[in-house]
Amino acid sequence: MKGGRGLLTLEDAASLIQGTTPEVGEGGISQRFLRSFQERTSATFTFDAALRLNRAAELLHFDSSDDESLDVPESTGRMSDSELAVLLPYLLSDPGSIAKRALWTHIGSMMSLERLEAMATSLEGVNVGPLVVANAAT
Repeated sequence: MKGGRGLLTLEDAASLIQGTTPEVGEGGISQRFLRSFQERTSATFTFDAALRLNRAAELLHFDSSDDESLDVPESTGRMSDSELAVLLPYLLSDPGSIAKRALWTHIGSMMSLERLEAMATSLEGVNVGPLVVANAAT
């Protein structure tokens, strides 16, 4: 498994699946699930792989929450091209996330306009307006 730490046994795989599958009826990604996910990925994957998975989970948790008082994710650093290629189209197509300016400001802090321009062909048909507008002053 790419990004894994050593041998992955059947028990490890079962634990990973259980710990990374939200419970039915949770209605989004709960804080409890996010913590469990982060613990499992940190134990199973190399630092870099766990960082990318946890960063995506934090962004999806923030996006799926209706809690106005929820803090912006703590994740920092530069998002990889593969992270952006998966997360941007997903989040930009979600009507609920469009209005979350804090989400787009945070994502903008982890990428550059040049990278967004380089991704233009893979984002064809996707309205990147929320991301651009939220970061226009930076």
